[in-house]
Amino acid sequence: MAVAYTVPGPVRSIRSFDRRAGWTFIHAGSELALLGADLDPLGSWRLPAGVVGLADADPITDTVVFDDGSGVVLQRHGKTRWRREHPAWGPEQGGGTWLSHGYAWAVVPSDNRRTCELVRMNISTGEVTDTAPMGHIPSGIELVGGTEGWIGIGIGDDRASRAWFLRGDSPTIDLREAPWRNRVLTDVHVSGKYVLTAPQGGAGPLEVFSWPDFEPVWTVEARACPTPPGSSRPCSSATTWSLPSTRVTEKSASAYASRPTAIWPAWAESPGRLQAVPASGSSTTASASSAAEPKLSGLSGGQSASLMAKQKLSGLRASGSGP
Repeated sequence: MAVAYTVPGPVRSIRSFDRRAGWTFIHAGSELALLGADLDPLGSWRLPAGVVGLADADPITDTVVFDDGSGVVLQRHGKTRWRREHPAWGPEQGGGTWLSHGYAWAVVPSDNRRTCELVRMNISTGEVTDTAPMGHIPSGIELVGGTEGWIGIGIGDDRASRAWFLRGDSPTIDLREAPWRNRVLTDVHVSGKYVLTAPQGGAGPLEVFSWPDFEPVWTVEARACPTPPGSSRPCSSATTWSLPSTRVTEKSASAYASRPTAIWPAWAESPGRLQAVPASGSSTTASASSAAEPKLSGLSGGQSASLMAKQKLSGLRASGSGP
C-alpha cells in the first residue's frame, strides 16, 4: 500500500534514525518529522522561526533540541527546560544540535566567531560538561551514523568541506578528524569498515576510505551534480554540505528530497566492489510503494523514535533491532 508524506517546506536535513527499520528524520520548513519505512509519518514537532542548522528529538520523552541562532534550546512536552547561550551565528553560517548517549550536543561558534567548537551538555540542566575545537566556522553540518558508538560530523565550508568522527560514549569528548578536504562525508557502511565521500562542488568521483585508518579503498565514477535553480554553479556550497540522502535507492532518492540535489548518485554494495546507482528526479511529495525497501544511512545522532511509534520502538528493542 502506497503511503505519502507531503514536505511542508524547503528540506533542510534528512537523517536516518535506524537503517534496519528504515525510519528517517526529515527537517522541512518549521517541522521536524519522523517517517517510517513506507514514509508514513510517525510523529512531528513544530520548531520556532529562526532555527539554525540541525534539530533533533526524542519522542519517548517528548524532548526536542534546536539552535535558535544564539543559543541551544531544549524543550520537553512543548515547554523550554533550559537555554544555553552562545555567540550568534552570522549570515550563511550554521551548526546543529542532537541528542546522543544521554547528552545534548551542539556545534556552535567559538567566542572569536571565526572558529567553531563541539559542546556536550547535561540533558537535564544544560550545563556544559565538555568542549572541543572543530576548526573554521561552518556553513552547516550533517550527521552520519557509524558503528560502535562513533558518529560522523560533516562540516560544510566554502573553503574546504571536512569531517570529524565523534565517539559519543567516551567519558570525555573523543574526536578524530578525517584527512580529506573539499569532500563531503555522506555515509558509513553498515559493517563500519568503510566511509563514503562525495566531491564538494559536485564534480568528480565518489571516494571510499577505510575506517578507522582512512586509507583510500575505491573510487566510484559518478555523474556531476546539476546546477540548482538560481545558482550559477553546480551544487553550490549551500546545497553540497546538506546531502544526507546520498546512500539511497532510486525510489528513496526521489522520495526524500525536494530539490535538485536529489539526483546525486547513490552508492550500493555489490560483490567485491561498490557501484554508483543513478537516482531519479525529485518531488515535493514523498511517496513509496511496495517496491524495494529504502536503504538509508546508519543511526543518526538522535537516539530517538516517535510518540506515535512507542509500541513499534519497544518491539524493536525487545527483539534487539532498535538502537
